[in-house]
Amino acid sequence: MSRLEKGAETLDQNRLKRLMIQDADFDNYLNERDGDEHTELRSPDHFIDPVIDYFASGGALSGDTSGFRKLDDKFRFGKSQVTIWQGINGHGKSLIIGQVFQHFMKSKKVCIISPEMTPVHLIARLIKQCFKVPFPHNEEVMRWCERATGKLWIYDFQNNVTQDRLLSLLFYATEKLGIEHILIDSLMKVQDIMDDDYNKQKAFVNKLCMVARQTGAHIHLVAHSRKGMSEDEPPNKMSVLGSSAITNLCDNLITVWRNKPKERIDPLYMTDEEAKEFDAHVIVQKNRHGDWEGVVGLYFDPLTQIYKEEQ
Repeated sequence: MSRLEKGAETLDQNRLKRLMIQDADFDNYLNERDGDEHTELRSPDHFIDPVIDYFASGGALSGDTSGFRKLDDKFRFGKSQVTIWQGINGHGKSLIIGQVFQHFMKSKKVCIISPEMTPVHLIARLIKQCFKVPFPHNEEVMRWCERATGKLWIYDFQNNVTQDRLLSLLFYATEKLGIEHILIDSLMKVQDIMDDDYNKQKAFVNKLCMVARQTGAHIHLVAHSRKGMSEDEPPNKMSVLGSSAITNLCDNLITVWRNKPKERIDPLYMTDEEAKEFDAHVIVQKNRHGDWEGVVGLYFDPLTQIYKEEQ
């Protein structure tokens, strides 16, 4: 072996030693390995049955429907996901989510955590939507509450909620009660997370994603939009108040926007074309597991607080 070849061999051996030393610094690997195999590394044949089931159940359209045909043809609420609902204050985020949750209740158990609203006002609004009347009869109230018992749980607490209390509630609701959809309304009511504390916001949304993955539940989180110059245009993906990690980490982002320019027109002077304009837009601005992002137009009845697909 020549001197040059010996030098090259020595250099290769030194490089190999450095690589081995670097590998030895991978604490997670050294601490977590069990025997000769890392249990989270799997080959594609391990997933054959789950992938077949995925396509058999609808692929990107597997999951729960919203109750709006226009949306259900393109988008579903899948298991183990987190959906962020954003919108300008007063544009009906909570109203439309309540309507969607009533649709879920036909076949699923749901939980609503809304420290901003008392259970009485929340239930009253849901009953108006259900029966499509501004003042339901006592019999209708009783019938709705009887039907909702065992399907709907409401967190009766009107104050800021600590993160630990909230996470404990999420695990209890899913593991003990079998709840599949949980609404947190809103991020502003989570204690010790300020609008400008981006690190805590990121950590909290990351925890929600972890809970969703571990339990299989779909978690819905309401987030407000940044205040802009006007509410006459729908907010975009960058409009969510707080850290960009909120939209980066979530599975879906849905924006609710009411057509305020139309609402300001006196009905007596409204043209036929203006009357045909949609009263609200539901905008899917992120759909990580699906193939569609876009806008669905709806009409709104202020007396019953119902969103409709047709006038």
